[in-house]
Amino acid sequence: MTEDEIKRKILDNVTRNLADNYRDDVDTLREIIDNVSSVALSISNRKSLSALEPEISQCVIAEYLRRGAEGSSSISESGHSISFEDNIEKMRNNIIKNGKRVIF
Repeated sequence: MTEDEIKRKILDNVTRNLADNYRDDVDTLREIIDNVSSVALSISNRKSLSALEPEISQCVIAEYLRRGAEGSSSISESGHSISFEDNIEKMRNNIIKNGKRVIF
């Protein structure tokens, strides 16, 4: 499978999982996928995305849903409080924990 096919598969998976939260802004989603994929390859020391699809998909969904609150660690409004995780750090930990990091 080529990198473009893998990214297309990730895009399909993410849009399906976002369901009603997806606003039909495919360009934004593709940009997030490109950015997260680049970071995932760097963290894992891999050359292919194929083994990293679940971690990338999970991070892309979290990053997409967090749009508009970038740079915030928490938001408090009308008595409701929301705390955010560092999605990239969580993806990094998942890649390492799942044994998908290649050590030279």
